[in-house]
Amino acid sequence: MGTEFKIDPVLPKWTKAQSKSDALKKGGAFKPDIVPVIKKYDQLQNDFDKLVKEKAELPKILEELKAKFASLNPKLEKLKEQLQKVREEDGEKFVEIGTRLSGFANDPDAKTTEVQKALDDLVTTQIEYAGIMRPLSEQLVKVNDEYTAPMKKTRDEYKSKSGNLKTRWEKAQADSKAAMAQIRSVALGYEKTAAKANDTDTVKAVRSFVAEL
Repeated sequence: MGTEFKIDPVLPKWTKAQSKSDALKKGGAFKPDIVPVIKKYDQLQNDFDKLVKEKAELPKILEELKAKFASLNPKLEKLKEQLQKVREEDGEKFVEIGTRLSGFANDPDAKTTEVQKALDDLVTTQIEYAGIMRPLSEQLVKVNDEYTAPMKKTRDEYKSKSGNLKTRWEKAQADSKAAMAQIRSVALGYEKTAAKANDTDTVKAVRSFVAEL
């Protein structure tokens, strides 16, 4: 949809045409009454203005999502820091144990007690690492889920509201075209009626009116 739509008011033009024709002022000889149709067309500007105003409110939906992210980011960053700290600390342990085991792998005379100690340390470190990482990882998944929910809500809300605005905008445009077509049709009917009555002032007034549409 567009960002603005301006209706060129028709009623002032019709009032101008009436000022040039006594018959149009009286209106009794001309059917149907053109004024309600003109007013319907002119009032469509209110519909367009309302739609433009509603469209201007759409970014607030994104601002709400931004605010939600701002509340979740500190929690996420804290978890990331904790995870990184565990990886670094245990990573050093794994490197140290791995270095020992690599040395034993190339030493047929390595003491079995030392090899066994290194293997025990490896298993213990892995168990401790997994024990610390598991709850942190579960918390990370939970926080990520907290991000997902508002993302989906924002997506669905924006899609719904923007789609609704587009539909109403297209309807207002169609209504304006239909109303304008009806105005022209009624005015041309007035012209024929005036022509049959040899009312040249009215014929000229109506033609001038139509030309301004």
